[in-house]
Amino acid sequence: KEAVRLDDAYMQVLVDINISDIYGRNKMHRQSLIYLDQAEALLHRQHVNEQSFTMMIRVNKAESYFSMGRADSLSKYSRLLQGMKVASPRLYTFQQRNIYALELLNGRFADALARLIMLKKDPYYAFDLTDEENLADALFKTGQLDSARAVARRLISDPALQNHPEVSLTLYEMLGRIAMAKTEKDRAIQRLNEALQQAKAQMTRLIE
Repeated sequence: KEAVRLDDAYMQVLVDINISDIYGRNKMHRQSLIYLDQAEALLHRQHVNEQSFTMMIRVNKAESYFSMGRADSLSKYSRLLQGMKVASPRLYTFQQRNIYALELLNGRFADALARLIMLKKDPYYAFDLTDEENLADALFKTGQLDSARAVARRLISDPALQNHPEVSLTLYEMLGRIAMAKTEKDRAIQRLNEALQQAKAQMTRLIE
């Protein structure tokens, strides 16, 4: 509201991108896209020439479309990012991440897994929690259940995730699916119950 009152287009775009981040982290992707569309419209209408903003809008849209399973939309924003020339060390990471994300959405799990393994060794790629989650997913979808379980367990035990139920929820759910695939009924019930507790924690945090 203050940015609007000041009629500061630069600040309004920055605020919209940051609000989209908050919605995106909490898996509320439709709301995230609303703010990204608003930021994009402001850039064009106010002629704000800031390529880093354009990059982040495209990155956030690509992440939302990936999470929503919309391969065509992800492909569009992946192509736009591939064609960008921005002096940002993060651009290469975003470009490569979208390549394997498309492979995952298109069912090319073995290709995605091979790319993830390669990127983990790439000194120019900033391999982070998002990639670790996707690595566990790719391992699971290629039938490497024990390896997928090992990655998910390692992530859950990370102290940095203790206050992030939106992330832990996905990991516990994956562990539950792995246990079901291995016909470990009691363990599956336990893991899915833990996922439910994380979902409740996330909802409580959102309401607060």
